[in-house]
Amino acid sequence: MARADITKRYISDVFLELVDDMPYGDVTVQHIVERCDISRKTFYYHFSNRADLAMYTFRRLLAQTLRKYFLPEELVYDSGVTDDKFRNLPLYYVGDFDLEGRRFFRAFSLCIGEQTVFFRKLFSSVDWESFSRYVFAVYKPQLRRDLEMLFESKPNRPDEDVMSYLATYFTNLSVVWIINRRIMRNMEFRDEVTDILACTIHDAMRGVVDSLSARLDVTDEFPAAISRDKTPHIR
Repeated sequence: MARADITKRYISDVFLELVDDMPYGDVTVQHIVERCDISRKTFYYHFSNRADLAMYTFRRLLAQTLRKYFLPEELVYDSGVTDDKFRNLPLYYVGDFDLEGRRFFRAFSLCIGEQTVFFRKLFSSVDWESFSRYVFAVYKPQLRRDLEMLFESKPNRPDEDVMSYLATYFTNLSVVWIINRRIMRNMEFRDEVTDILACTIHDAMRGVVDSLSARLDVTDEFPAAISRDKTPHIR
């Protein structure tokens, strides 16, 4: 492991310890560098700010869990987001969504569940908004990929606006929902529950793809809009 990666992991571990000991909002860069016995220059060489460190910590914890569930060649590292600083850490998987989705949702849920205190404190902090935006940004392309796979066998596919909307919808339905559920409810996800969740999300995606593809076959025109002066008045 490169020296820079070792330093980043060390800073992240100390960050977790500090958040466990005190309110998240009270943890400052100064606390971190003093506990790590490093300079502020070293901290800012690796991270832009505390929120940036929180994003890295999430990706690192998730990467550790994903590696327990997937082989190296099954993992997706690049989020597809141009300015993603942590594309050297796995965040998704390749392969058949039907078969592998269960393992991914198990791993993702387990990662959040094992650090509930950290994520709950992060949730109540000013860093949560930037963190949740980051999670959404890196996972929307992955859910978009799953939709593209399902549309491959269809004769028709929607335009870019609809595809983007569907990716947004299913991203919120899956990974963002898991984070909020585990943090806000401390909900324990047994393997059976995550399996059902994965299957339900896939079934919903397949159902939407089938329905939308069928609708695109219909060529009936919508009736022309009624002009304002011909609209009946309700008295």
